[in-house]
Amino acid sequence: MPASYCAPYDSACPGGWTIGVGSGNADTSKPSVPTAAPMWPSDTVAAQGSGGVSDYLAANPYSIGYVDSGHGHKLGLSEISLKNEDGVYLTSKEADIGSVTSQVTLPAAKASWADVSLMNKKGATTWPITTFSYLYIRKDLTALGRSGAAVKAFAEFVISKEGQAMVPEFGFDGVPENVLNIARVGLSQLRLSASATPYTFEAGDATQKGAGMMPYVLSGKRSSYADYERSLHAVEIVALKAEIAKLKVHHEEPVGIPHWYDDPKTEIEAAMAVGALGFIFGIIALVIACVALVKIQAANKSKYSSQV
Repeated sequence: MPASYCAPYDSACPGGWTIGVGSGNADTSKPSVPTAAPMWPSDTVAAQGSGGVSDYLAANPYSIGYVDSGHGHKLGLSEISLKNEDGVYLTSKEADIGSVTSQVTLPAAKASWADVSLMNKKGATTWPITTFSYLYIRKDLTALGRSGAAVKAFAEFVISKEGQAMVPEFGFDGVPENVLNIARVGLSQLRLSASATPYTFEAGDATQKGAGMMPYVLSGKRSSYADYERSLHAVEIVALKAEIAKLKVHHEEPVGIPHWYDDPKTEIEAAMAVGALGFIFGIIALVIACVALVKIQAANKSKYSSQV
């Protein structure tokens, strides 16, 4: 089990994680030998990030690892069911990931979140290994100039309705409104340089005629030719997938009812039978021809005898 789930301080399996928790370290001359926790056994394989781990799992059948659910789902990896606090076994796809936020007291934006844990909460549909993804932003961004305004704009987009709608595409669940409100309060406390022009958004169907094309306006309506080309490819891929599905259904045969031409042995036997029939018909034709020849010869002999 992963360190985040079976750490010594976790009630789910106290004492079950013995290799320690940490960022890890290793001697450069012996990269497979850890020098700091977690002290992974020698028969484990190191991989960088969830992407690296999921790629390894996909390329090595029967290997076992722990990755963010989004990576595993995208690659179609097999997922085991885990038992949650209510004793229900389920996978991350079956769980209601966001339900755990109602079971914890969330601090204000400026307070510490160090003690906030979404692990192993109650509920029949609760996933036992759930956590937040965080953005840590300095409150004072004045030294960054207009880049500070860009940082704030990025965070504002992440918690916007449009940004949250994109989250499931990457295998995550959006956060509930009470969490978004905390984030909004936190962003309102950021200090920008006096020379930094704040960014605004042209989102959804709310077209800002003229204003939407101005500087410092981030618009989802703007696109490059590459974006247009990718959208065409996406449509073509969907059409190809549909065509492949149709062809697959058309060519699939009922299980247990093979056609005679699908069985090589049957094909050989059928060919032999046809060949045998051809041979028999050939013999019959030869006999008929011989009989006819004999009759012709007899008739000619009789004709020549009467003339003599």
